[in-house]
Amino acid sequence: MDVPFLAMAIGGIVPIWLIGLLVGRLFFKNMEAGRKILVSTAIAYVIGLVISGYGANDGFSPSYGPDFISFLLVLGLRFLTRALRKDKNA
Repeated sequence: MDVPFLAMAIGGIVPIWLIGLLVGRLFFKNMEAGRKILVSTAIAYVIGLVISGYGANDGFSPSYGPDFISFLLVLGLRFLTRALRKDKNA
């Protein structure tokens, strides 16, 4: 893994996080929290792939690797914040 790869992965965290929150709040209001996090983040990953694919201005060439790393980081962060909030409320 080189520096541009990691920079793209870290830079992809914010859009996947925000799109995941938006999708979860708009479409999955009544779903259980853990499942909602997983499904909304997976949908945000697909949307992020499409956006990054057309963002390169050379046809459709998405960056699968960095976006997948971003997806995994966002999943970990969202489940971690959920666990911390659950412990804080208990």
